[in-house]
Amino acid sequence: MGSAITFESDCDRMELRTEVMTLVQEEQDTELLVVIKELLLSHRSDWWENIGKKERESVERGMAQAARGEGISHNEAMRPYRKWL
Repeated sequence: MGSAITFESDCDRMELRTEVMTLVQEEQDTELLVVIKELLLSHRSDWWENIGKKERESVERGMAQAARGEGISHNEAMRPYRKWL
């Protein structure tokens, strides 16, 4: 679900976020706060549900390899690239 609101900058987004948080903090109507909470939670999505079957299988293979002690650490994997970072 997309939003019709566009933001020119992260500053605009942060300003909106601050305004919304202020309104929520000042709100006294518990029923309205419950509706707002439900609305916000309904817009969150689980990335696992949004990836394809091949991606899920790849993640599962990687988790199984890690559980068996296979693989290398993040630091070891990044070692060759440190000169560019």
